[in-house]
Amino acid sequence: MDRALSMPELLGTIFLFSDQSSQARCARVCRLWSPIALETLWKVVYSMKDLFSLISPLYVWEEDLESKARTLQLRDWIRSESWARFNRYASLVRTLFISELPMEGEFDVFLDNAVLHEIAYKRLTLSLLPNLVELHIDASSDTDLFNYAGLFLSQKVTRLFVSFKENCDEQLESLCDLVAARAPGLTYFKLRANSVQWQSEEEIASVGTLLSSLRSLDTVIFSANTMVSSFASELSKLPHLRTISFENALKRRDVIAASLGGFVPVLGEGAFPRLSTLELTASLLDLCSFFGNKFAPHNITKLFVQTPLWEKPDNLRNFFVTVSQTCRELADLAVDDIYDVYNSAPILSSDENEPVTIYVFEPLLALPRLTRFMLAFHRKLEMKDADLTSLVSRWPKLESLKLAWQPIMREQPLLSFRVFPMIAPHCHNLRELALYVDGTDVPNVPMNYDSHRETPYYQQRPFARLHSLSFGTSPIIADAVPNIAISLGILGISDSILNIGHSWRQPFMDGYAGANPVTQRMVHSWHVGLAMWEEVRRMLSVVGYMKHCESFRSRILLAEISALKEKVKSPRRREEDFILKVSSF
Repeated sequence: MDRALSMPELLGTIFLFSDQSSQARCARVCRLWSPIALETLWKVVYSMKDLFSLISPLYVWEEDLESKARTLQLRDWIRSESWARFNRYASLVRTLFISELPMEGEFDVFLDNAVLHEIAYKRLTLSLLPNLVELHIDASSDTDLFNYAGLFLSQKVTRLFVSFKENCDEQLESLCDLVAARAPGLTYFKLRANSVQWQSEEEIASVGTLLSSLRSLDTVIFSANTMVSSFASELSKLPHLRTISFENALKRRDVIAASLGGFVPVLGEGAFPRLSTLELTASLLDLCSFFGNKFAPHNITKLFVQTPLWEKPDNLRNFFVTVSQTCRELADLAVDDIYDVYNSAPILSSDENEPVTIYVFEPLLALPRLTRFMLAFHRKLEMKDADLTSLVSRWPKLESLKLAWQPIMREQPLLSFRVFPMIAPHCHNLRELALYVDGTDVPNVPMNYDSHRETPYYQQRPFARLHSLSFGTSPIIADAVPNIAISLGILGISDSILNIGHSWRQPFMDGYAGANPVTQRMVHSWHVGLAMWEEVRRMLSVVGYMKHCESFRSRILLAEISALKEKVKSPRRREEDFILKVSSF
């Protein structure tokens, strides 16, 4: 055997990239490979069927052809030798997924309730997996899976992921009580609700009680619509909490606004002592009150806000003022309003669409450490090239900038392609850029766009670190496509950097049946615009190839010029040497 294949660290890395069948075969190769392969094989268990098969083989006890369902049962009685075989591998498990069993052909597979009852009654220890660290419970389709949590929860479990569906008050309350009693040392807790809102006060109370008991929590993640004031009040008392986050943002402004209510947590002295990352869904008015509280968290470095209301620019400015005064260490700020695009289109066509100007952003100039800023807002951004330049010049560490790059109503933007050379000297660290610019009037860009530099244009890369550039729904015409491609090519932007597309829901872009005329016109203009931006990306690849060829030819010419200069200097040097020799006599 090669020496490399006898190194445990190297073998463990190789086995990680193998499938379960390969890992099982490797465990039977030799005594050296067996423990390493088994540890890799059983470190993460994705199915309870595999785990319970160690106790006793499972067989199809009942099969319903009409409903396409199979029920599994233990084939043998559980004996002492069964636990000896199970414990040999149970100590290797670090992560377990409690979820529905994978389908067998067209049949759904379930474990009979007698399996749970017999294992729970005859188990030798309180927790079947003594070294379990991470537990995933997916009860989004079957709440009976909550009952299996009691077999595995222990004080060593530090990471818990729970998914549930609506109308499971009793099961959720029972799980919360069990987690609080058996796993008080949780540091990571993720709670995902499939329903639009909490169905009862009992659910909120049980989760709130659980949060107050988990004193070691470091990170907590909710669904976007399930973070309520009572949760924030309980979380504010936790001494080690650093991150409050969310996922699964719902694009339904009216539903979320109705489900959330107001965000008015009760804060006491010493609230959120270590909180650095905060993501939540709330109105800007409620957030102004939250951060205006004298006990509000002051150590926030990352803030992501989704507002479900039809916010005005004045509310946005007031929010920026409050945040800039409270969170002086803020480095990552994002504001996103979520709404139903289809239903909102007629509203945005009214005269009430007040634009967002540079005046709104002025409070953020007091945050010199800002490295990431995103504003995904439904209202028009009224910002000129000079305004954006003055804004980014105050953020020397800026790495990501996204400013209202995909508004619903495609009004004429004030930003032009001339803004890129203007902001380039201030954006040396920029990695992501998304802007809503005017792609209908792009002038013929001279090849040496920066005449103050001695470096040729093909060697200038003002955005050397940029790896993502997006223009969202920016307007564009066919005649401007070549000039846009040349302009971006001069800036050193390749076709792989340019991102084409949007984040709106695909059904809306495909067009609804019987949509109103405003929506139909928008959908059509967006499709046409995206096709033209795709043409820009295609031409950009050609421009990049031409730059590469010109750079290669230029290097050859420079080498030839240097050789000619040497040839010209040689006769002169011989003449000077002859004159020196003559003068010496």
